[in-house]
Amino acid sequence: MTVHRFFVPDFDRQQGEGALSDDQSRQVSRVLRLRAGDSICVFDGSGSEFDATLIDEGRRTWHFELGPERRPEREPVLQLTVGLAIIRNERFDLAVQKLTELGVSAIVPVAAERCVISYGDARNWEKRRARLQRIVVEAAEQSERTTLPTIHAPQSVNEFLRHSTGMDTLALVERRTHNHISHFTPPGDRLSLLVGPEGGWTPDELAIVERQARGVSLGALILRSETAAIAGASYLLLAAGRSAGDAGD
Repeated sequence: MTVHRFFVPDFDRQQGEGALSDDQSRQVSRVLRLRAGDSICVFDGSGSEFDATLIDEGRRTWHFELGPERRPEREPVLQLTVGLAIIRNERFDLAVQKLTELGVSAIVPVAAERCVISYGDARNWEKRRARLQRIVVEAAEQSERTTLPTIHAPQSVNEFLRHSTGMDTLALVERRTHNHISHFTPPGDRLSLLVGPEGGWTPDELAIVERQARGVSLGALILRSETAAIAGASYLLLAAGRSAGDAGD
């Protein structure tokens, strides 16, 4: 039997109880058709998850009683930050969903010069960030993650590289390097990956990227930005996990 998972950022561990949000409560009642006494799983993004039991629907808000705490080791060994050039909304949404499922630690919208849209208006970004956060939560619930990736505010290429100081940074540079990403093994537990827009880096950006990051390629084919981000992150997370497994043998 499937046990449905819910992200609940704030519940009382000492009292051993909590409440679902209004949206989650509607899902429980109208979609999942759960009842008092049914089991669910809740997590707060700290790395722990709890068995829980629905106990009552008070004023249309479901409450639950906490059961045993677990700290499953599902999160990747590599803390990967992905900087993705701002692309059209539905494709950026897809990238955020899949990167969350893969286990990245942070996602940064990058305002490259050839981006076709921007979030320069603060109110526009806050609306966008709220939608991206909902996508992150749903993807984390589905993939059984116990933490959530951080969604950062948009940054320029320079800002992203500056904030990545202290960790290795890779930048995907199409057809401009012989350094295929498969030749790279993450040397530590933190790494950042920078993915440009489909129009490519401008000459000025390319000079900055090649000076401050290590250029790598995904091969001879031209990929959409969201495809490149998903493929690049997949390889790096798998390579880090394989390397950690080899070191433990």
